[in-house]
Amino acid sequence: SRGLGDVYKRQPCPHGPPSGLAGATVLTAMRKYHKYDDHTAGREGRTGEMTSSEMPPSGPDSQQPGDLPPGTVISGYQVERVLGRGGMGTVYLAANPNLQRPEALKILNAQASRDPDFRARFMREASLAASLDHPNIVTVHNRGETPEGDLWIAMQYVQGSDAHSESRNGRMSLTRAIHIISEVAKALDYLHARGLVHRDVKPAN
Repeated sequence: SRGLGDVYKRQPCPHGPPSGLAGATVLTAMRKYHKYDDHTAGREGRTGEMTSSEMPPSGPDSQQPGDLPPGTVISGYQVERVLGRGGMGTVYLAANPNLQRPEALKILNAQASRDPDFRARFMREASLAASLDHPNIVTVHNRGETPEGDLWIAMQYVQGSDAHSESRNGRMSLTRAIHIISEVAKALDYLHARGLVHRDVKPAN
């Protein structure tokens, strides 16, 4: 979430590669929380848009100063709880206003949202991420901004953990690690074939 995990076009960008701000946006868009068991192994290894600094809060439904309380409505999405926090903003579990399904709603902080260069990169990269269609890449559903001008992006929500947490907690066997690496590689091959690069591949992402 610092180098913004960064998925970006290989072609030179007139403004340079995505900053930590822009990169984090795309990482989040590609982040996947997942559960694992022998029956769902094929779903593991999805690359994701939540960055390494957006680790799950210390306790379920834990609130910190500045977090939106449950029930808050943002552009129609009803906030249920915090999923993670990062330098660029906070990710919430929220109810889709039209489809009655949970989604991961990332709301960027005011500093990032009001930076003209970042706003332009955010819009461009969110559109790029939304164009991706691969079983190992989290789907971007929508993007926009609040009446106050804070940018947000709504993504597929898949409940679970990440490879770093699973390894730290002693739940990462060699077979499982090989499977995850293989599935992530498939997603990266898909990105590279489309002229995109993910610059922050690591277990926590």
